Amino acid sequence: IQGVTRNNWFTVAQVGVVLDQLAHSSDKIQAATLLEPRVIDRQNAWKLNEHLTFSSDKDAVRKLFE
Repeated sequence: IQGVTRNNWFTVAQVGVVLDQLAHSSDKIQAATLLEPRVIDRQNAWKLNEHLTFSSDKDAVRKLFE
């Protein structure tokens, strides 16, 4: 993920696809953290909740996009 974040921009939908490919909660948070600075439609970050299971993960990702 680090390699693609240098030169690319992402939509929230694309971040969601990445999160869906990861099994572990910590990996999802790490991916969201890496991708967050390159997201072009930050106003849609709330949609990432459907790609996360735990409320603590949802809170962590929400804070990334505040």
